[in-house]
Amino acid sequence: MGFHISQSITDAATILTIISFFMTLWVIRTTNFLKKKFKNKGRLPEIKTEISQTTDKIFSILTSRELDNNWIEFNRRFSMEVKTCYPVIDNLLSKVESDQKNAVINILDLIAPKTCFFGRRKVIEISNKDKAWDIYQDLSSLTVHLDQIMKDMRWD
Repeated sequence: MGFHISQSITDAATILTIISFFMTLWVIRTTNFLKKKFKNKGRLPEIKTEISQTTDKIFSILTSRELDNNWIEFNRRFSMEVKTCYPVIDNLLSKVESDQKNAVINILDLIAPKTCFFGRRKVIEISNKDKAWDIYQDLSSLTVHLDQIMKDMRWD
């Protein structure tokens, strides 16, 4: 005495299995998307704060009267702050959406241009105070850009 399942039931089970496979893929994709979005929402304010602090330190170095006549000390302090800021900005590159990466890439190219096509980035040494002011202005602009991204994320 055997138990026989009709062919229509096995066909329905096969179709449901295929549908559930694609639903599982969709759930995994959606979960990864939400996880990335949550990680970005949590990390962007911290990164923005770190960049703002570095920008404030750079501004104080640029406006310091005691460093006006001491180029070596000015260059040392300024380079130290830029080198501290570089990894934070590099980390930011993976946190922003693809349409917002251009602003981050532009500042990275300014403070640490690539040495060759596939080469590593190397933080620049500034040659004059005007270049330092340009870097400060771009860092300030990046801070404002991050503010706008965080405001937009409140609506997501």
